[in-house]
Amino acid sequence: MRPVRDLAILPIAIVSEQETNNWAVPLRMLHWFDPSEPLFDQSGWHPMVLYQQVTVAIGRPMWITSSLRSRYQGRQARSAVNEVNDYCHEQIEKLLLKR
Repeated sequence: MRPVRDLAILPIAIVSEQETNNWAVPLRMLHWFDPSEPLFDQSGWHPMVLYQQVTVAIGRPMWITSSLRSRYQGRQARSAVNEVNDYCHEQIEKLLLKR
């Protein structure tokens, strides 16, 4: 498999503009949506949030350069992952502050 050239990560924020939160469902019912979530195996109730209107805000892409790609190997992998993670967090925070 060849690596993808011209790869970018696109930070996205989904912002609720209008929602209702007025009833609850059994946690075990949510297991149908995500069987891997251990919380959904417990008894109890979870508030159900229905989003009637959302805004999808898109941040500036982070292009994965050959330099960053090469640091994604071995001991430097953690710093490369942290760099991407920090960039996405900063971009999403900016998007949310504009709201």
